[in-house]
Amino acid sequence: MSVENLLIQYKKFLNSKSFSVETVKTYFDDINHYIKMNKIHDSNLKVMFQEDSLVKYFEDLLTLNVDNYKKSTVVKKISSISKFLDFLKREKVIEKNYIKDINRKELVGKYKLQKTPTNYLDQKKIYTLTKTLLTEFDKSKDMIKRRNIVIFLLLIFSGLRASEIINIKVNDIDFINKEIKNIKRKGGNITSIPIDNNYLFNPLKSYIETFIDNYSYIFITKQYKKISRQIVYKAVSNISMKYLGYGIHPHSLRHSFATALIVNGATTAQVQTMLGHKNIVSTEIYEHVNQIKKKYNLIKDFYNKDEAN
Repeated sequence: MSVENLLIQYKKFLNSKSFSVETVKTYFDDINHYIKMNKIHDSNLKVMFQEDSLVKYFEDLLTLNVDNYKKSTVVKKISSISKFLDFLKREKVIEKNYIKDINRKELVGKYKLQKTPTNYLDQKKIYTLTKTLLTEFDKSKDMIKRRNIVIFLLLIFSGLRASEIINIKVNDIDFINKEIKNIKRKGGNITSIPIDNNYLFNPLKSYIETFIDNYSYIFITKQYKKISRQIVYKAVSNISMKYLGYGIHPHSLRHSFATALIVNGATTAQVQTMLGHKNIVSTEIYEHVNQIKKKYNLIKDFYNKDEAN
């Protein structure tokens, strides 16, 4: 039986067990993630579900932690995959569920999760990747592809969180002053951020003018609904996998932005304001806007250096 058919049969099996829709989706997503990350296909199916492959995958989740998983989440993923292996054994695809040989408590307990991703992008990598994405943006007429590229660029050139990006509305974009207003930060603070970097401003403007007409939110699905954080995570992961060869989390782009600010001379206080780390009253925020923009221009000048040549 092929991997594709096994997944179809497994989904039918889960649905027959009276699980909730959310539970079935979680189980299925966990298996799909394992299959994708391990590049499982029909010929290596049995090998990739042996103990060595399973342990390596779980250790990668715990040590790389590009998705900022909690240990409890990793434990749930282990349980999800174990359930799938029980199904494979029942279908006589594999002889044994090797997860039952793994000491889950010991495996998870020996790692300290790193909340902040370490795989941020340096300026050279950002510059190269940005040029590639802009080329892809110009070539594509597909709304979803263009949307995902703009999401990636906005994350890396603004330092916004995924939860902040999905709530940006069309009316929040000020193309004249080149800024996004009314960004509700974690903790309820409202700020504005500059978007005067041409590598961000031009594709954002083009995307909105081409695809977003009277819709409230700028980032929408094919069904014209506001996207979820999971869609942002998937967009960033897919783009980074395709062009960098490894997956990263949106927070890695936020971390990259902060690093670029510091490298270009911004103070810690200015970075904290730009990232929305502190609950600062509105008057204090607007007092710092001009200073922040001056520091931000250092980065804009770096990324736009070839435009002057």
